[in-house]
Amino acid sequence: MKRFFALLLSAAMLSALAVPVSAAEATYKVADVSQVAYIEDDDGRLDLSGSVSRVPYGETMYFPLLNGGASGIDDAYTAYAAADKAYGTAQEATKTAKTAQEQKQTAYNTAKAAYEAANGDTTALEKAVTDAQNKVTEAETAKTKADGELTAAKTEQTNAAAALTDAKAKQTANAVPQATLDSLKSAQDTAKGQFDTASAELTRLEGLVTSAKAAYDAYSPADTGEAIKTAYDAWQKAVGDRDAYKNGAYASKESAYAAAQKAYADAQKTNSDLAQAVTDAQSRKDKADAAVSSKQQAVTTAADNVTKAKETLKKAQDNLNNAASATEAKAKMDAALKELEAAKKTYTDAQTAESTAKTKMETAKKTYDDLKNNRYRYVYESSAAGDASAKASWEENSGRYLGNPTIKKIRVADAPTGATSSAMSYIYCVAIKVNERSSTDSRDVFGEITVKQTKGDRENRFEDVVLDLAIEIGYKSSSDTDVGEGVIPEKAAIFKKGDGFEQDSEFIFEFEADPDSSFVVNTVGQGSITLGMTTDPDEDLYDDILDEYPDAYVDFFNGNYATFNRTGTLYLAPSDGEDNYYVYSVDEDGDVARVSAEWDSSEDAYAIKTRTLGRYFLSSERLSNSFLSSINGTSSSRPSSGSGSSSSSTGSGDLVVVPAPTTPSSSSSTPTYNPPSSSSQASSSSSSSQSSSSSSSEEASEPEEESSAPEEDPSSEPEEVVDVDTDADDSDGPKKGGSALVWVLVIVGLLAAGGAVGFVLYQNKVKRQDDGYSQYDEYDDDNDFPDDDDRH
Repeated sequence: MKRFFALLLSAAMLSALAVPVSAAEATYKVADVSQVAYIEDDDGRLDLSGSVSRVPYGETMYFPLLNGGASGIDDAYTAYAAADKAYGTAQEATKTAKTAQEQKQTAYNTAKAAYEAANGDTTALEKAVTDAQNKVTEAETAKTKADGELTAAKTEQTNAAAALTDAKAKQTANAVPQATLDSLKSAQDTAKGQFDTASAELTRLEGLVTSAKAAYDAYSPADTGEAIKTAYDAWQKAVGDRDAYKNGAYASKESAYAAAQKAYADAQKTNSDLAQAVTDAQSRKDKADAAVSSKQQAVTTAADNVTKAKETLKKAQDNLNNAASATEAKAKMDAALKELEAAKKTYTDAQTAESTAKTKMETAKKTYDDLKNNRYRYVYESSAAGDASAKASWEENSGRYLGNPTIKKIRVADAPTGATSSAMSYIYCVAIKVNERSSTDSRDVFGEITVKQTKGDRENRFEDVVLDLAIEIGYKSSSDTDVGEGVIPEKAAIFKKGDGFEQDSEFIFEFEADPDSSFVVNTVGQGSITLGMTTDPDEDLYDDILDEYPDAYVDFFNGNYATFNRTGTLYLAPSDGEDNYYVYSVDEDGDVARVSAEWDSSEDAYAIKTRTLGRYFLSSERLSNSFLSSINGTSSSRPSSGSGSSSSSTGSGDLVVVPAPTTPSSSSSTPTYNPPSSSSQASSSSSSSQSSSSSSSEEASEPEEESSAPEEDPSSEPEEVVDVDTDADDSDGPKKGGSALVWVLVIVGLLAAGGAVGFVLYQNKVKRQDDGYSQYDEYDDDNDFPDDDDRH
């Protein structure tokens, strides 16, 4: 009976937790989903600075949910339109009040003047009439003068226009055509060429004269022979030839060239003079146009002055004519003053109302502009998307490579445009995990993901939105990682000949995550292979070790289990460079086994012969077989470090015997894994293998107490076998009594009731606030950011 009562009470209390609490309407509701993918950065935040077209295996791609605009933008526009209309009305009211004040001022001035006149002194009124008449005369005289100047300006404008037309006509009629100019220029050039040729010829003849004279002058005056006579005749002939050419052909060419130059220059001057005449006429026309415009304005101004002067005269005459008795005039003046003061107050009030209306309009406009121009595109409120779900319809077997889509809230790297609080940096997305694979191929995946919300508050539900997924998945190539050839990155990449490694009998791979460790292997004939390695601790395993061995220091080396064609040497370097560590492997099931690895002093690292870059760790403390047995077999909750070629599972607590890096003796047998067994079932072949392998080492591979000396009997070394817990279950312990169950259920019911009451009270307190994360970025889907974190 007690148990039945407890069950009923528990059910009632737990059902209280399901009482719906009215949720606030979301500011940003789901309207669409982004069709481009984004991935997390190194800090685990979503990088919205650039979308991706290819997603590596093992990564999660995110497609942000998009809103259709803030729900308050329509209200903000309505408020802005109303405020703007009110401001316009206030402006009109101010103008009307100002006009009324001016009219009342004029009426008061008139009444005051009439009172002064009726009080017995009309001298001022008469003088005002005389002055007004004089102003009218002056204004009319100025108007007459302005009219005359305008007429003269228009005459000059007509004459200037005629002169411009004449200049253009003369230019058209008398200008030398371009073809003629070109012909004259050609004739000048031809004449110059001929003159230059004639000048050269004359120069040559001058040279002959000089040479002949020099030949003649070379003879002595005493010489009377035939030779001096011949020289003299040659000189004279040269002089004659020169003079004949100079006065004949040369002079003709010189004259023709001078005539051609003059003809061309005259034609150019003619055109230049005609063009200048047009320019001068145009300048005169422009000045005349400007003068007419100026004089026209002067006439308009003079006419306005005449009108104003006549109005002033009329008022002065009216004031003089309207002079009445002092008592009546005083009453009119006082009444006019009272109306003037009322009009002034109305005008002042209108100005104040206009200023207030303007401030309200500007505030409303800013609110609307902020929502319109700095539009926040995403969805961050749990009331808007917290109950949303996603369902995929895959095409072309794409579902083999992708996980099921989920709706996930994730922090973005930088605050999005339009975000006004820290909460808005956590947005809802469609999240799709790309399955882990060791494949070196990339592929396109396709599908249709439908996002819907059928639960939650109805006012926040939305029509289904669809993501048409079409994207490439696959690892980057080594050359795209920017870590250098032969360096295995933290995030897996594809290595192949010429892109990541070269074919070499001893190619050295280094690790981005641990530059002190390396892998040396023969890559001749090696095909494409996916490689990745990190040193991130396995949190669960690390916590288990520290719980048992608080002083342990552990270094992790997490390969992706990629397997090479040939066996190589993996060098694992302790972070402190010491050689007092124990080496352990972690298979793909998460089971841990001891590895016999030799210390290589030249590399300052432990050397392991292997084809597979799996997971290892170095521990400063030796882990007991019982401890290994306790953690092995519970590895299903410990995620594997990556996918790749499978490696051998060694069973719980086994010591994985791996050959030392030095050359083994001829008697060494092939290294094997010890199968799981009790100490009484160890095989002799395993013992032989371990003994021969250990004997080939030149020095101890691990701490002294773990010497790899040959063993007579595998069962004598407890560490090399599984420490099986053979204790029977404790059947003598207390039985589970019914009374204990009753009290447990009663306590659960009371806690549920208290939680329900507290939950409802708290929801009523914060139901109108935005939800999000706390100041310390610890996400609470129901709580809000504090007010001091809002950035409106």
